[in-house]
Amino acid sequence: MCELDILHDSLYQFCPELHLKRLNSLTLACHALLDCKTLTLTELGRNLPTKARTKHNIKRIDRLLGNRHLHKERLAVYRWHASFICSGNTMPIVLVDWSDIREQKRLMVLRVQSHYTVVLLLFMRKRSRFQSNVQRKLMTNF
Repeated sequence: MCELDILHDSLYQFCPELHLKRLNSLTLACHALLDCKTLTLTELGRNLPTKARTKHNIKRIDRLLGNRHLHKERLAVYRWHASFICSGNTMPIVLVDWSDIREQKRLMVLRVQSHYTVVLLLFMRKRSRFQSNVQRKLMTNF
């Protein structure tokens, strides 16, 4: 696929910290993700485009997802992705949303997103006066 080749070449060029073997496995996992119906470890392993047996493909995805070095190298990928998305926009839109985990203990989940802004604006709920004020300020800035 052309998109996966572009992604592979871009990551190879702009993320030299990412080991080539892990990059190749990550690209194969992306290829499998495009073909699978559900996002599970076994489904990704079943859809890997290799000649190996399914058992070995599932094991390969399991090792990729549990790889400590890949988890350390992901920050370089995040930096590249953020600069790639925000380089054309000098003032990117960052949207903050939060929701309750438990009503009694007042635990909240804070979510920040910068790419699909309109979708998050539609699903923001009014929970408190503070949140209403923040939402009003966000809406006036658009």
